[in-house]
Amino acid sequence: MSQNLLYKIDKAVKQNKDPNEIAIICRQYLSKYPKNIRVLNILKNIKLSQNKQIFSNHILKLKQYIKSNQLQNAYDLSLELIKTDDKNPLIYSITGDILVKSNHFLEALNYYIKSAKIDPHFEKINSKLYDFLMTTNPSEYMDEWAAGFETLLSNKKHLGHTKLNLITTKAIKYFKLNQTFKNLSKYSGNSFVSSNLKKMSENELTEIKENILTLSSIKVFLLCIEKCRVCDIQAEKILTFVRKFILLNIYDEVFSIKINNLIEILALNSFFNDYIFFISEEETIKLNEIENKLQFNKIRKTQDKVSKILALSMYRNLSNSPIIKNLKPEYLPLKFYKYCISNPFKEKKLIKSVKTFGKIENKVSSKVKNQYEIFPYPQWIYSDTYLQKTNFKEYINTLGLKLSNYNIFKKFEKSILIAGCGTGKETVEYGELINDINITAVDLSSKSLGYALRKCAELKIKNINFLQGDILNLQDLNKTFDLVMSNGVIHHMEDPNAGVTSINNCLKKNGLLKLSLYSEIARRNLLEYQDLAKSEKIISHLQLRNFRNKIIKCEDFKSKQILDFGDFYNSSTFKDLILHEQEHTFNIQKIKELVKRLNLKFCGFQNTRGLYNKFIQHFRSSQNLYDLDYWAEFEEKYPDTFSSMYQFWCQKI
Repeated sequence: MSQNLLYKIDKAVKQNKDPNEIAIICRQYLSKYPKNIRVLNILKNIKLSQNKQIFSNHILKLKQYIKSNQLQNAYDLSLELIKTDDKNPLIYSITGDILVKSNHFLEALNYYIKSAKIDPHFEKINSKLYDFLMTTNPSEYMDEWAAGFETLLSNKKHLGHTKLNLITTKAIKYFKLNQTFKNLSKYSGNSFVSSNLKKMSENELTEIKENILTLSSIKVFLLCIEKCRVCDIQAEKILTFVRKFILLNIYDEVFSIKINNLIEILALNSFFNDYIFFISEEETIKLNEIENKLQFNKIRKTQDKVSKILALSMYRNLSNSPIIKNLKPEYLPLKFYKYCISNPFKEKKLIKSVKTFGKIENKVSSKVKNQYEIFPYPQWIYSDTYLQKTNFKEYINTLGLKLSNYNIFKKFEKSILIAGCGTGKETVEYGELINDINITAVDLSSKSLGYALRKCAELKIKNINFLQGDILNLQDLNKTFDLVMSNGVIHHMEDPNAGVTSINNCLKKNGLLKLSLYSEIARRNLLEYQDLAKSEKIISHLQLRNFRNKIIKCEDFKSKQILDFGDFYNSSTFKDLILHEQEHTFNIQKIKELVKRLNLKFCGFQNTRGLYNKFIQHFRSSQNLYDLDYWAEFEEKYPDTFSSMYQFWCQKI
């Protein structure tokens, strides 16, 4: 009897019979043999399948309610579904959508937060909470709203570099509604000096300390500044004031201990903005005093030493300082030690392993190399995240390019050259994303390459070979490539034409070339700043920082569009923005000439920030999407189109 039932079950499963019929036979069998694992699993899978089908039907019905604007019915059904499955992020997410359509934004936010907390990967894929926070603008500060930013910023790796910068800027804008921020704003002028402290009443001093103590406990604020760039002048002024007040009161041990976490986070923020904030003469004197005491071992207690080291680190990079070498790593806060001390040390060791090619003999190349040894570009912690790996062909197909030949896809494994890889962000992203490529990445700067090698080691990426050398010497590699990319590099060479020619010479026939070049029109508003910087003959980090502060304070600049550039808020990127050793700008006509001279075919611009849709909307057609003359007309109409450079693809014919 039992064998007959087993035979019936197997036959029914193979023939994909009605699941209910299979379930009946399984239960008959289990009534006699309740511990048979194979039959139990069959019955379990049937139940799971049925539950999935029921759930799918409910979701379909839910979406129909929303589409027909039956929002109350949709909301009621979503609550019922949550009762039956309270761990499903999709239901919470859809409930949030319903509440947004019903204009119940705070309630919607709570459901998006629950969805993101249940499954951060679901949020990574769907960006529901992120999109909601980026597109809504509350008029008052609420802890519940701040919790949304906290949820995202607690998973920075899931956001990736670009989204992290955007959501941080949005969160800081929101935090400016906070009463503590408003309270501290009245003290945040650069003119604040220690003499102000002496003139203040005891009550006023206590009020400032209490506000800073409150600030040190506000999670959303701390998450915003910990490992992120602060691209807001008003917020920068607050941070500059708070930092200075802490420094001038650093010997108030009770106060310093209470805000130790804030001091550490300010030190991290300064490290990642490359010490861009203005430093007054008074602060410099105080810093030298503390540094001397530490160097000559006049501060005995370990806790006091750590406190003073963190205070110094709010202003100075101590990774090479003997002060650090004399202190055991375990005494320092973990994040501070990792990012500010350990990582730079690892990079120094890795630099020794970098192989070189050719000699850097061009004078401009040597100057540019020296710039990036001092100011490696860019600093980054997280790569831009990708949902899943892909192959070379699928990646190229997503770009919407118009290719003349597809033979490039026939090879099993493709070779890529990244000419001018900097600190390796783009290189690492391609290494993470595309699974059938080998990458050669070259750069002038050994310090930048050390950074790139450390990031590759962290992320366990092994398909990249880093080399130090000049693009002008690429022939010394004795190698050709299926794809060459050079982003933001050619316009920093003495002769851009010589640079592009060198790159083109190592590109295979039918190979692809991606270039990114500065737009003359998009950078028009930077000229006055660049001219002024050149006239002031800025050499040192201190001069660069003081010049930037002059821009912030100066009223002569009628329009400060420079403040809208993210590069304004980090020393390395600010140097790159207004005082690069060499800079050329291009226009569409020059790109046309370049493409023609090198016998290339223009395949299209990188479709960033909905660029193609804007073009099609303007011309009401996609017919001329690959015609540079039409793009010249488009840029003339919208001069900020290529503010992040012309990024375009060509094919060698």
